[in-house]
Amino acid sequence: MRSFAQRLMLLLTILLLAGCAPAHPSKTQVAGTWKVQHNFGTETLTISTNGTFTQMLVEKNGRASQNQGHWELVPVAEKVSGSQVLLHDALVFSTPFGERELDTHRADWKLEVLHEWGRLILCFNPDLPGFHKE
Repeated sequence: MRSFAQRLMLLLTILLLAGCAPAHPSKTQVAGTWKVQHNFGTETLTISTNGTFTQMLVEKNGRASQNQGHWELVPVAEKVSGSQVLLHDALVFSTPFGERELDTHRADWKLEVLHEWGRLILCFNPDLPGFHKE
């Protein structure tokens, strides 16, 4: 018979493991409107099934920037990593540390698709909140 503490530890371990896991969705599952709240504003990413995306940043000071481009879903060989949404010519608004990029520039941006507590997220840094689907 297991003690209460052992059962509690087992339950907590299961919950932690189920909290965040790689995802391998279809293009239809990725399509939609995604948002992330940065400390400098809100970024919205609208992904269409036809392979196009629209990116919008509304900064806290009210300034808005918009971009459009093409995207693709890139499968990965390892099951320990999620598929990647590759945004071609995306505007990079944030540094890897979550601060406002002083020199906004275009780049091909890879976002890993993960399951987080039962919903998909697009992750650009595992230490920061990712894009959540609306």
